[in-house]
This record gives sequence, structure tokens and C-alpha cells, in this order.
Amino acid sequence: MRLIIKQRLIFVAVAIIVIAASVASVVGSYNNGISNQKERTRLMADVYIQRLNQDFQEAISITTTIEQVLIDGGGRIHHFDQIAESLKTDYVSSIQLAPAGVVTDIYPAAGNEAGKINLFEDEERKAIALYGRDHNEITAQGPFALKQ
Repeated sequence: MRLIIKQRLIFVAVAIIVIAASVASVVGSYNNGISNQKERTRLMADVYIQRLNQDFQEAISITTTIEQVLIDGGGRIHHFDQIAESLKTDYVSSIQLAPAGVVTDIYPAAGNEAGKINLFEDEERKAIALYGRDHNEITAQGPFALKQ
């Protein structure tokens, strides 16, 4: 009888050890999977951040280029459409000139004639436009549906 009790205790002990090892293995695999998923997500976010930074730098270079053309042209841009067309990218849908906050030139012009607005009076654009003017900063905002 004692032998049967010992065998049962050994069986129960082995079963508990096997179950505990199985649970530890499942938890370890789960935690490893979560860790791998976090790492993949972090890497994807890093790539996205790099791409956004690159896009912003390219957009700033468009602004800087237009600024240089304005300086060279004594405050005017001759052949604005051709220059804007060469600068436009897939993430910049419109290039506009707004001396004193009033949009005077838009590329592409077709269908965007109603976009010639006073940025300081437009409710959607006013706050950022005023901030840029008041702090002598380049500002970006949007996306906006173009006024057409």
C-alpha cells in the first residue's frame, strides 16, 4: 500500500513538474513573441520617423529654394509655374506664394483660383500664419482641402 502511495506521489510530482515546465515554456514563448513584436514595431516607427524627417527636410529645401529665387529676382519670381513644377513632389500637392499673407500665385493653378486668399483672415490657417509671421518662422500645416 505504501508503494502505491509513493508511486502516486511520484506521478503527481512529475505531473506538476511537467505542467509547470509547460506553463513556463508557454509564458516564455508568449513574452518572446511580445518582445519581438515590440522590436518590429519600434523598427517600423524608426523607419517612418526617418522618412518623415526626410520629407520635412525636402519640403524645407523647396521653401529655401523659392526664397533664393525671390531674393535673386528682387522679390519677384519669373516663370513661377515652371519653377514650382520642378520643385513639386508627391507629398507637396500645392506650392503657393503669399506675400504679406495674401496668396498671389498657386501651382498648380488650374482649379485652384479660389485659393488666392488672405491667410491671416482664413479661420483654418490664421493661427499658424500669424505665428509664422510674428516669430519669423517657417510654418507648415495641413492637410487642407484646397479652396477651389
